[in-house]
Amino acid sequence: MKHFIFFLTIVFLCPWPFFLLAENQPEVWHRTDSLVLLPSEDTISWTDEYAVFSVLRNLHEDSVQCLWGFAENDTISTAVLTDGLYTSSGGILLATMPRDYSQWSVYAYHGGIRLDSTKIHTLRLGDVLAYRNDSVSPDTLYGRVEMEELAYFGGNVSRLQAASFQAYLALKYGITLDYAAYLSPAGDTLWHPLADKEYYHRVVGIGHDTIYEWQARKSQSKEDALLSLYMDTLEVGEYVIAGDDDGVMYWAQESPETYSNQRIWRVRQHLEYPRPLYLSFSLSDMAVPSDSIWLSVLDSNGVEIQNVLPDSVLSDSVCYFTLQRSDSLVHLRLNAMLPDVVIQKNQMQRESQENFVLDTDVLYDAGNRTIIISGFPQEQQFDLFLYDTTGKLYSVISSLNPVDVSVLPYTVSHIVITAGDRIVGSVSAMIIK
Repeated sequence: MKHFIFFLTIVFLCPWPFFLLAENQPEVWHRTDSLVLLPSEDTISWTDEYAVFSVLRNLHEDSVQCLWGFAENDTISTAVLTDGLYTSSGGILLATMPRDYSQWSVYAYHGGIRLDSTKIHTLRLGDVLAYRNDSVSPDTLYGRVEMEELAYFGGNVSRLQAASFQAYLALKYGITLDYAAYLSPAGDTLWHPLADKEYYHRVVGIGHDTIYEWQARKSQSKEDALLSLYMDTLEVGEYVIAGDDDGVMYWAQESPETYSNQRIWRVRQHLEYPRPLYLSFSLSDMAVPSDSIWLSVLDSNGVEIQNVLPDSVLSDSVCYFTLQRSDSLVHLRLNAMLPDVVIQKNQMQRESQENFVLDTDVLYDAGNRTIIISGFPQEQQFDLFLYDTTGKLYSVISSLNPVDVSVLPYTVSHIVITAGDRIVGSVSAMIIK
């Protein structure tokens, strides 16, 4: 997930008084229930500086969308767009390097604003009509983005509060920040871009935060994380966070009968006293019989310190474990005894993820968003095998040359191209997005 921020620095540790943060609450704060019906209009006080934090994604990637706008006496003065800015004096000003909003993101924006202090000011969300100074015909700024939450702060926001608010949004909705520090409102470092660098993938968490009115005992994820966290009770200021190392989802043989999954999870507990932590793993993508799986707990050096059997299994698709340890940091790895049929399927999946050989020219035309495959007749039909981020086969589609990739689902992570029974090339979806 991409994380955008305009602040120059982030304070990792700061003994900031708790009451100072509580005084600076958002002037406009929309949650999911108040963002269902757009457009919306909120009166705001005059300011020459502001910050907005939001959880959003663009439902129409190919068109410019309005994230929010400011109106003076019902006339839009300026607006922030997915591809730039709008001003009443200059119209739409496109950015030279537009950002990718196709997936859920935690978006932070800090900027100045020129508004007339004698007029009434409003914050607008959704579609708006905007009149340029030299035109009597309005421009329609479409706001067809999906938002889960938006907070508007008038005036200056401290670096600590900016970082802690982003961490709150990231943990609440299960969106991994782009290697930015996860800070609590008290300034405690919960997850760090250096200490936890390898595990900044599908980060999830639970916590109790009275400053931002969030308490979650079960983790959420908008990134299809396989691991979920649950705890019966959490005191104020307590958190548990987990992320994975983005290891390939296949089983490697450790002994004649034992196989270990190659993805490793890190769990950090920020608790006043130890309590049972309940874990659930999605097994639907792992092709493993539920009665042969167990969880290995490793220390910070990767040394195995405990094996945990599952508490229960739900229809061979979700496996539940209970972790009872006082360690602030542990690593988790799934192990299993696999029958021959699973081993064969695992080997095929591993080869599909690691050993594709590009034996023909496969080019990507960014302007037309097409994949061009040379060396084949014009009428040649290709099959595209689409894989998600876990290595699971998503679907198979057929196409002639060139291949239009603009219609592919955003969840596709890897594409394998075949002609007949032969693999002719593979493309990472990160290259074409």
